[in-house]
Amino acid sequence: MEINSANLKKWIEENNIEMLEGVVLEGHGERLQKKATSLLIRQHSNDDISNNNNDLFMTQNYIEKTVPIIMNKIQNLHQAVSMGDLTILKKNDFNMKNDYILSKDHFGMTPLHKATIMGHVEIVQYILEKFPETINAKDREGRTALHYSTATTNRNGNKIYKMLIKAGADSRVRDSQGKTPDYYRVHFLAIPNEILRPNGGKNNSVNAGSGAGGGSSSNLYHSKFHGETNANRSHQQQQQQRRHIQPAIREKINMALHSGNVNQLEELLLDGYGTELIGRTSFGEDARKFLKTIPQSMEKIHVLHNSIINGDIDQTIEILTKNPEFIRTKDSNSFTPFHLAIINGHMNLIDYLLENFPSIIHSKDN
Repeated sequence: MEINSANLKKWIEENNIEMLEGVVLEGHGERLQKKATSLLIRQHSNDDISNNNNDLFMTQNYIEKTVPIIMNKIQNLHQAVSMGDLTILKKNDFNMKNDYILSKDHFGMTPLHKATIMGHVEIVQYILEKFPETINAKDREGRTALHYSTATTNRNGNKIYKMLIKAGADSRVRDSQGKTPDYYRVHFLAIPNEILRPNGGKNNSVNAGSGAGGGSSSNLYHSKFHGETNANRSHQQQQQQRRHIQPAIREKINMALHSGNVNQLEELLLDGYGTELIGRTSFGEDARKFLKTIPQSMEKIHVLHNSIINGDIDQTIEILTKNPEFIRTKDSNSFTPFHLAIINGHMNLIDYLLENFPSIIHSKDN
């Protein structure tokens, strides 16, 4: 379904209820209402009312009375999923019409996307069992739930990833940036703050504009820092900011690659510039060998940071015992493991890090 101004006008004037309902289920309910209002105003101001324009009044009742009801049902469903309320999800209202489980909010996300991001395992399982057709549904960025299962910092992300794969999710699907789900295991993906804060937005409508609001304990790291410092900037703006700091970094990288200096390359990796080294080569044989290990190292670093964010001390100890140098690694915000432990208030991890890596107390972000 291609939703644009011309098609909206056509479907409204044709009184095509099936297509209009599809527009609402795709998350464009408010846009539909505005378009219909605009057409009605134009018609009232036009003395020469054709038969075709008379059809517009037939649609008016549907848009004014039925569309708000549909939008409200979708909003309630999405809210229940975001809050992990399986009881509401199981209500007959939603089971009677399977289209609602495929309904989208204004980000183009389905309930499965949201359940995945929030780490609600039972909700994900229920949707996969009852509505398997939703598994590869895409949002406006072309991302499936599988993309978000690898991107989320929620402790259930990996478990949900396995559930989705077992249920038949396609791991080869590429989003609008040409990236597969596995790409986001080691690359930052900005998750809208409104998704992470289902309870506190000024406007939680699935067919309206975005809102901001009070906190949720899930994905604390994303909601507290990405939500308040990055969520109001688009992914493109973040990339532009990164490019702004790249000339000096690029020179450093080029020098390290040209000289084959493995120590310098390792410093760049630990400082959070591993993505800049992927796919590069060097004149030095040792440097080439090191470059081949970077994706695996980045995956381990990603797991370490997630472990600390989620307060998983056992996994943190296991990783740092095998790779003590990872204590100096930085994430996309230039936070070290010690920063992350403090940000998320994990006292047991803070004590462990100070006892075993005392020099970390002086670590700085960028």
